[in-house]
Amino acid sequence: MRNTAFSICQRLQNAGYEAVFAGGAVRDMLLGHLPDDIDIATNAKPEEIENIFEKSFSIGKHFGVVIIVENEHHFEIATFRSDSGYSDGRRPDAVMFTNMQQDALRRDFTINALFWDPISEKLFDFGGGQDDLKNKILRFVGNPSERIQEDFLRIMRAIRFKNRFSCSYHIQTQEALSQYAFCISKVSGERIRSEIEKMILHPSRVEALQDLQNFGILEQILPEVSQLSKTVDADGTRTVSEHTLACLATLPENISKIVAWSVLFHDIGKAKTFHHDADRNRFPLHQDVSEELFLKIASRLQFSRLERNTIAWLIKNHIRMYTLLQMKKSHQLQFFDHPFFPWLIEVCRADALGHDGNASLVEKIEQEYRFAESERLLPQFSSDLLNGLEIQEILQIPAGKKVGQIKALVREAQISGNLLQKNQAVEFVKNISEHII
Repeated sequence: MRNTAFSICQRLQNAGYEAVFAGGAVRDMLLGHLPDDIDIATNAKPEEIENIFEKSFSIGKHFGVVIIVENEHHFEIATFRSDSGYSDGRRPDAVMFTNMQQDALRRDFTINALFWDPISEKLFDFGGGQDDLKNKILRFVGNPSERIQEDFLRIMRAIRFKNRFSCSYHIQTQEALSQYAFCISKVSGERIRSEIEKMILHPSRVEALQDLQNFGILEQILPEVSQLSKTVDADGTRTVSEHTLACLATLPENISKIVAWSVLFHDIGKAKTFHHDADRNRFPLHQDVSEELFLKIASRLQFSRLERNTIAWLIKNHIRMYTLLQMKKSHQLQFFDHPFFPWLIEVCRADALGHDGNASLVEKIEQEYRFAESERLLPQFSSDLLNGLEIQEILQIPAGKKVGQIKALVREAQISGNLLQKNQAVEFVKNISEHII
């Protein structure tokens, strides 16, 4: 990818334009990391970029942004610009194409306001970003108040970058975050969800969530999570929030977003179901209330239908997991066979480790699951021995509730390993039919 980006800059420069790597890619390169993508900035206008590159797509000519495709990679090329007026707290009211320095001054943080010319190997730093990166300081470019009012999501981006790069807030940056924290309520749920997701997928997730809480931001965007800091957990030695953070801390670096979200929300119903008994605090059916609260959050933050349904199932079933080995074998196998079950293992592992550091029960269940899967014992690997029509014919009865009940019993016996052949199933049906009302 980097070689292709180099080639793109070379072609733009050969055509007489400036062309440099911009923003996060330069920051990551200075840190010794391979950037996930490389954005390119230039003084060429969108129409001029399109004339140079055959495979180009304008996604925002008004903002000077063109996408080009080279060697199966997509690159965003943006014309140097300055902005004025952000009446909606997100998009500039007016855009003026300008030069590299002016473009740097409109960016959010100094560590993101860097440019690198890959041809001459020259760094352009108009805001002290290189020093801030070296000294691990997160600082807004220019006036922090102006930067925040240009896009209120920068409040959350500041927290994410500070923790992702193990920085400290510059004093003016911290003061501005405290002053404008309330403005996060003006940001769309979809953008908030995206920013939180980036936080919880990074190993610095715990510190980022703590910062959201300390600045009063969490209370505005996820009050259901924020209030867990006021709810004492079962043993009374810590809050539910502390337990949740301990669970999140156990997640591996490359965890799926489904698992990360589920762990964050798995106990949000405890605040509403808190009940103090003589020996300990209890939270009857908190998993059901947690699911209900999450569905409201999912609507507010615009989760996809698949994400909503998957996370809701994981939240609702995380307590059921701990009674799994007490179930009938057929019920265990049916539970194992659920498409979301592998994720449930990860959620419950984090829950157990965050509770007392002991996930032996979850490990045992996982072993049982892996064995059933490898031996093809799961229901997905075997078709029904008898269908409803066959049961009707054997017993000479019409379609109805009784047929469904008998079919379910046959299936349970089959999954348990008690019925292996169709003739066995026929005899089983004849023997139990008179006991079914």
